[in-house]
Amino acid sequence: MSEKLGANAALVVTTLVYGLVHIWSFNFMLVMAALVAGGVWGLIYRIKPALLPALIISHALWDALVFVILPI
Repeated sequence: MSEKLGANAALVVTTLVYGLVHIWSFNFMLVMAALVAGGVWGLIYRIKPALLPALIISHALWDALVFVILPI
């Protein structure tokens, strides 16, 4: 997608898609949190792709936090 749209546009599109995937929950806070987290994770990956394993772990920890420990 970056090759066709450019890096910035691809980041915006993928962040929006990531956020909208969460819309089925009908939870406004979850969708907004997904947009923010998706944007941050996407930006980190864009800057340093080698951090992908850390981003995957971060996503797993985030899921545990927002769904189990401190549900939103």
